Amino acid sequence: MSKVVRSYCGLCHPRCGILLHYGGDKVVKVTGDPDHPINRGNICERGRLMVDHLYHPDRINYPLKRVGKKGEGKWERISWDQALDEVAEKLSALKDEYGAETLAFTHGTKRTYHWDCRRFFNIFGSPNTCGVNTICMCPSYATEFATYGGMIMGSEVPASKCVVMWGSNPSQSNPNLLYPMILHARKNGAKLIVIDPRKTNEAKKADLWLQIRPGTDLALMLGWIRTIIKEELYDKEFVENYTTGFEELAEEVEQYTPEKVSEITGIPPQLIEESVRMYAANSPAVIPFGLGLDKQGKNSTQCARGRAIIRAITGNLEIPGGEVFSLAGDIGKIRDWTYLEANEAMPEAQKKKQLGADQYPFFGFPGWEKNSAANAKLPEGYMSPPESWHSNLAHAREVMNAIITEKPYPVKAAITLANNPMVALPDTQKVFEALKALELYVVVEYYMTPSAAMADYVFPAASTVETSELWLTSGFAVACPQGVEPLYERRNSYDFYRGLAVRLGQEKYWPWETIEDVYDHCLEPIGLTFKQLTEQYGVFGQKEYQRYKKYGFGTPSGKVELKSSIFEELGADPIPKYKEP
Repeated sequence: MSKVVRSYCGLCHPRCGILLHYGGDKVVKVTGDPDHPINRGNICERGRLMVDHLYHPDRINYPLKRVGKKGEGKWERISWDQALDEVAEKLSALKDEYGAETLAFTHGTKRTYHWDCRRFFNIFGSPNTCGVNTICMCPSYATEFATYGGMIMGSEVPASKCVVMWGSNPSQSNPNLLYPMILHARKNGAKLIVIDPRKTNEAKKADLWLQIRPGTDLALMLGWIRTIIKEELYDKEFVENYTTGFEELAEEVEQYTPEKVSEITGIPPQLIEESVRMYAANSPAVIPFGLGLDKQGKNSTQCARGRAIIRAITGNLEIPGGEVFSLAGDIGKIRDWTYLEANEAMPEAQKKKQLGADQYPFFGFPGWEKNSAANAKLPEGYMSPPESWHSNLAHAREVMNAIITEKPYPVKAAITLANNPMVALPDTQKVFEALKALELYVVVEYYMTPSAAMADYVFPAASTVETSELWLTSGFAVACPQGVEPLYERRNSYDFYRGLAVRLGQEKYWPWETIEDVYDHCLEPIGLTFKQLTEQYGVFGQKEYQRYKKYGFGTPSGKVELKSSIFEELGADPIPKYKEP
């Protein structure tokens, strides 16, 4: 009888439960785990193709050291110990000569732990981690913290009476979690509004489809806000008691009449009015996070503000069937990623050296520290503090410039993990020149990407099924068990960073030998081990609603800031202003 092992698919954010079917000593098929509380047996093509990914002939399986010219493709296979020893020795020498800031990091989205990278860099003393966050959740994450003290990833779609899909196409991008929730809500009579230039599957099923001109979403949001205020569709009690800046907001949006918004967006005026009335009249309503809004270029950050303001003034925050972001029950006791990042270890003098923070302070240490200070006023376990990973970054363009020009100081080394900067970052030619100029470039990868081909050392990354993970959200914690012993010499990112850290004198900061030891430490406050959590799949916290009535919001004022004081202090528009794309 063939062996079946429980594991998880980490190829996108829901972390769906899967079953690995063995034929002999190899996985031959992947199916959804019908008992898993997240996906309940559903999986998409990513999960089904896990076998191909696991055994792909092009996978990097051993540490490699460059022996030819950069990009020439000549490599020597070496051991992990030799590779880590040599990288640590070179990093130590570069740090002594140029300072800790000479080391940079580029990353992708959260397919790996990532807190381990921040921990390593904070203790090493370099503020220069960068990546694609500026077009991938960072605008929404940091901005929602500045507006109401946390990011909403817990829209209660199934219990909602109106769902607005804005910048999202979950039938294709999130078919196992969000899309079934939408179908469930529709079955229960919920309205569906879709705002998308394309006629997606969701648009075909919608009550209203607003075919918007790309890049003009903020104008539509400001038009919605104007109608909500003019027609008194807002929650008066909530606005009066729990917000600041309402009068200034009303004055700013007055110019965004349905006719003007129609000229900008290409949406008929009557459809603009009908859609906002439908949303406002059917509470509880949700606007789930949509990545499309974070890719709006010059309007992306203010798009996140606009969405947050709409949610707030209609009274949809922290209510059943609405937008929930506070931590549920025991979930608030678990030691989370912000705790593990060791942000307190970064020296004050080094924070000021963060590349790009002078031009873009909100997404660097200045903005992150203001969001963190506001969050710190809340009771522990109520609202998760802002992760550095999503809200405290060097600017990737400025990192590449510094590598090439050595201004404002030399950046001589870089590490890349879960990222292919030659493809993912803007200005490919500049990135290519930067990677060529590095004295030390280290890549942790599955495949020999164009960026990995430019490296001095390449380390083999383990697939998600070859690792384990503790997945935390505001409402639940799920154990994601390893289903396969790592093949060849592949390892997880924690092993890489801890191995490097110990060689650089950070051993006391990394007391946990394995990633499972870390999870045991995180779960200790709720009396569980990672193994125990795995046996029961996860823990779902008991939700409480409208706790802001007791604790307020994690902003400087303690209220929802329709006019953001943090934005104003950092020189940004405190109330959203539309800019033509």
